[in-house]
Amino acid sequence: MTPSSIISAVQDAIQNSASLSYVADDSVYLGVRENITIFPCVIIEPVGDRLLEETFAYEERVLSINITGYAQVHDKDLQLIGNAAIKGVLDIENDIRKAISSDITLGLSDVYDTRLVSTVHDFSQYPIRGFAINVECHYRQDRVTRT
Repeated sequence: MTPSSIISAVQDAIQNSASLSYVADDSVYLGVRENITIFPCVIIEPVGDRLLEETFAYEERVLSINITGYAQVHDKDLQLIGNAAIKGVLDIENDIRKAISSDITLGLSDVYDTRLVSTVHDFSQYPIRGFAINVECHYRQDRVTRT
């Protein structure tokens, strides 16, 4: 299993989730972006990879990923909790959690657990609100072939 396969699977899970149908597929980015103008949007960014254990020909590893979501809601009463027409930042966060939690293996044979560890919120660019979910994907990788 490779980290790039895991990142692609996370992107697929978000893009294919019925809960996130209000987020355009081309607004789910791999890697940070500048000058985003379409909201809501999601950014998937790897932030680390660490070794847990070595067993003969394999390594047990953890890929840490930040899934960042942004919403721009001008109605102050709908910024956190939206309605049927407008999604608040907490709605988007929970819908991303649903998408990732629906299959902890992300559909990949060598991913054996996916954990949504923590979330940090940001409102420094008001009326744009954001959050970053720290996700840990536990996987097995061949030590020689790195697959």
